[in-house]
Amino acid sequence: MTSIDSYKIKFINLNNDGTIYKTAESKTGDPTIYHISACFEPEIIQSIITDVDHAINGNFSLVGNADISSETEIAFITPNNIEFWDIDESNQTPQFFSLLEYKELLIGWKNFLLSPPLHGSKI
Repeated sequence: MTSIDSYKIKFINLNNDGTIYKTAESKTGDPTIYHISACFEPEIIQSIITDVDHAINGNFSLVGNADISSETEIAFITPNNIEFWDIDESNQTPQFFSLLEYKELLIGWKNFLLSPPLHGSKI
């Protein structure tokens, strides 16, 4: 079973006035997919996958950019996991996510973005 299956993630093409928008949702409510699906650039996603691979392989010094924060979360690649912090300063308890599971979600999202119809395309 993949991370996509275990977190019950669905990748969705939304049609909004003839324009396709790609999104994802988790039936388990896991916030990680929302963090990942905020990025629509396959090249950036691949760069993060490469950095996660370095961490997985014990080569953390090769990670180009450990900061993978979004507009709503502060996130870092660490040698052992992905560390999430709520951007709301009142909640300073980090959440941790497996490097392998995070990589699986990144690959799934990247593949979905690259599949037709493409994000932002007109139908």
